[in-house]
Formats: sequence, C-alpha cells, structure tokens
Amino acid sequence: MYYNLGIKKIKTEELHVFNQYFSTFLNNISDFIYFIDKEGKILFCSQSFAHLNTKTSWKSLVGKAVIDVIPSGYADIYVKDDAQISSTGEAIIGKIEKHISYEGSDIYIQTSKWPICNDNDEVIGIIGISRDITEFVEEKNNLQNKTNMINLLLNSTAEGIYGMDLDGNCTFVNHACLKILGYNSEEEFLSKNTHNLIHHSHKDGSNMPIEECKIRLATDKGIEVSCEDDVFWKKDNTSIAVEYYSYPQIVDKKVVGGVVTFMDITERKENEKKLKNYNTELKRLNTDKDNFIRILAHDLKNPLNSIMGFSEFILSNYDDIDDHTIKEYCSIINESSIKTFELMEEILLWLKVQSGKLKSNPTQLEPYQIAESISKTLMPITQNKLITIENKIPSDLIIKADINMTKTIIRNLISNAIKYSQVGGKIIINSEKRDNETIIYVEDYGVGMSEKEVEDVFLPHNTQSKEGTMGEKGTGFGLLICNELVLKQDGKIWIESQEGKGSKFIFSLPN
Repeated sequence: MYYNLGIKKIKTEELHVFNQYFSTFLNNISDFIYFIDKEGKILFCSQSFAHLNTKTSWKSLVGKAVIDVIPSGYADIYVKDDAQISSTGEAIIGKIEKHISYEGSDIYIQTSKWPICNDNDEVIGIIGISRDITEFVEEKNNLQNKTNMINLLLNSTAEGIYGMDLDGNCTFVNHACLKILGYNSEEEFLSKNTHNLIHHSHKDGSNMPIEECKIRLATDKGIEVSCEDDVFWKKDNTSIAVEYYSYPQIVDKKVVGGVVTFMDITERKENEKKLKNYNTELKRLNTDKDNFIRILAHDLKNPLNSIMGFSEFILSNYDDIDDHTIKEYCSIINESSIKTFELMEEILLWLKVQSGKLKSNPTQLEPYQIAESISKTLMPITQNKLITIENKIPSDLIIKADINMTKTIIRNLISNAIKYSQVGGKIIINSEKRDNETIIYVEDYGVGMSEKEVEDVFLPHNTQSKEGTMGEKGTGFGLLICNELVLKQDGKIWIESQEGKGSKFIFSLPN
C-alpha cells in the first residue's frame, strides 16, 4: 500500500476538514492503529492504541518511539517486525500474538502491518492495525478443549464408536473402533461408506443389501435401533460378533447424520456356548452318575446276596449239613467275594482316573513281555475253554508308556477276548509301528458285537456286561478303564467288530 504524503499540496481548509475527520476516526475506532516513521517514532495513532498501552491521549504519544510505548517483553517483537518490513518492503498480514494491556491483563491481538513508501518506493514509515481477538481465541480454546475432552471420552471407551452422514459415509471414528476392526489409521475409515466397509454381509457371508441394514434406520427414518446379535466385517475380511446401537444425529429438529456404538461380543458368545456345553455336560454327568449308582447297586447286590444267603444258611443249618455241602457253599461265598473285590477294585481305579489323581509316568517298556506275562497268568482260564493265544508282537519292540496303565489295558483286552471267544477259539495279539505312534491290538473270533454295541461300549453309563460264551460274568468297567487309561497317555482306542465273527480291540500310543 502506498501513501503519498504531499500534504502541503492540500488546501488549508481541506486539510482542516481532513484533520477533523481523521481525529474523529482515531478517537473512536476500536482497532489499534498506529503510524510510525522510519526511525520507529509514532506519527499518530488511535486512541484505543494509546489506552491499550498507556491510558493517555494518543496525541501525547506522537513523537515517541514504539519501543518506549509498548510494554516490556512485547516491544522487541514489534521492533523486530518493523525492522523486517523496513528492510524487505513486504507487509505482515494477520499475525496472531499475545499482548499485555496497560492494566496487566493478557490479551490476544491479530496484527497486520504495511510499509509506507515514497514515490521512489523507499520505505519511509509503517502503518500497523491490530484487533483484540481475545474473546475469539478464548472461544476457540474452549471449543478445542471441549473437542479434546470429547476425543478423550471417545478414545477412552472400550466400545467402538463412529459417526456417519446421511449417505452413510464415516464422519468420525474412535480408537476402539479402529482396533476392534483391525484398521491402523483414521484415514482408512473416514469418508468411507460404513455399510460397504463393515456391514456388507450377513453372518453366513451372503450379501446384505443396504435396504436390509438396520443401522441406516437412524439416518433414513430418524429412529434409534439396536441389535444384540449381528456381525461386523474386519479389514482382513473376517467377521466378529457384535452388539450395536444406532442413533440419529439431530440438529434443529432435522436428521443430519448418525452415531453408531458397538461391542465385540465374540468372547461373550464363546463363553455362552461353553456355558451351554458345560450345562449339557453337567446334565449328562448327573444322568451318568444316577445310572452308575443304579448299576453299581445292582452289580453289588447279586454277589452280596450270594454271600449273605449262603453264609446265613450255613450258620442256621451248620449241625445238619455235611462237610461237602459246607465246602461247596464256602466256595460260592469265596467266588462271590472275589467278584465283589474285583468290582470294587475296578470302580476305585475308574474313579481315580476320573478324578485326575492318576498320573501317567512313561518309561521304556516291551509290549511283547507284558502280553506274554499276562497270557501265562490267564492260562487256567484259556485252558478251561481250550483257547489258544498267539503273541505276534515283535520281541524287540520298545515303546515309551506308563507300565502299570499299559498292563491294565492289555490284561483287560485279553480277558475280554477270552470271555467272548468260543470254546477252542483263537486270540491274536499283535502290533504295528508307525511314524508317530505304535498300534497294539487284541483280536478274537468269538461272538462279535452289533454296531450299536460298538457305539456304546466306551460310554460311562454302559457298565452292564453281557455274559461270556460260558456264562462268565463281568464288572462292566474293564473297557471303560481301558478307554480312560489310553486317553490318559494321549492315545486312542477303537473297535472293529462283526456280530458272530469276532472283535478287534485296537489302541495306539504316541512314540
């Protein structure tokens, strides 16, 4: 801006009128205005400028240096800016800076300064205009503080929150939303269509048209909606279970957008599923317990009845019965006692496994020697039924397993095979070495099992044992114990059987 100060050319009367207008202007304008010469001395200024710095008349400041008028600490800034304008001839526009008033209060002013040049474009002075923007700055700071507080609240909550305009495009998003959905920055979310981004498909992956999207009811119809069980789709295109609420954003009774809050309920859904499974399992265990107690009472009742009946008969008729009869009855009592003891032994072992108190202690062992020893122990029974046992397990096979558990498994499987083999039958014990496991099996050619029996044989409630081929009784716990002991060693057990042709009981143990 250039000013021609050839005031001498103005007529005296015109100059007087100009001075009156200009004086009125300087006395009443609220902006802080000052004119200085190239030495930094005030030529004239507005009354507001004078009151800001000295509380005196502006005329008393004429001829004084700016550095002597502006409060200490701020004068240097003025002088520095003025020196820059004088040397460069370039204006400073809209600079916001802090100032202190004559009363000592802090204010904010916005200042613009222009050089005053002569006809040769030489800077001969400066005009400065400042405006008190303290109220504006405070409002701006208050607004920023409120914005910061809102952002703090948004980013402190664990719930995902995002806003959308009437077209469904994201207007804001909090950190939890980005984290839950796998996004790294706001830029990946802002201005994107939220339906296309996170709610484009149903749980089964089929497309969800925007017309079916309940979230959009907030912006389309201005109503609040909620859903307790839906899915949002993450950045990696996997889905998560969510519960969400969608609210219309209303300004002057007009819907201008919407706000959506949601929670990742994947863990909650999994826990609900686990709880449901636990309840189902608990009901099953209670049923199994009731069946177990009923069967146990039944299985104990028969041998105990024999013991009590025959012992009572002997006591009541001791003088009237011969020694041979007494010996026969004592033999029955002894046999019933042994069966009762065996039943209690197997029940206690099964309960010990169920309670987790029985621990596996793997050591190097030879399955061939175990099978051979058990076969010899059971020889009186096999000879009675004329059954042949062929031990085909390689004598050099060594596995790492719990020796007591493995002995119990093989003994029960051989005993079971003997029980259901026909007189004169054959039992084969063999093994197969694989990369990650060793398989051992006991095969008989006896009565075999139906498909239903195979399915139920390892179920806890299935403790009723059918009679063997020579009327042998069983406890019903042998195969249950085998199953538990195999599982305890991280193995598997299964059955291959045909009714009338025999059964093959197979178990595997990890190498």
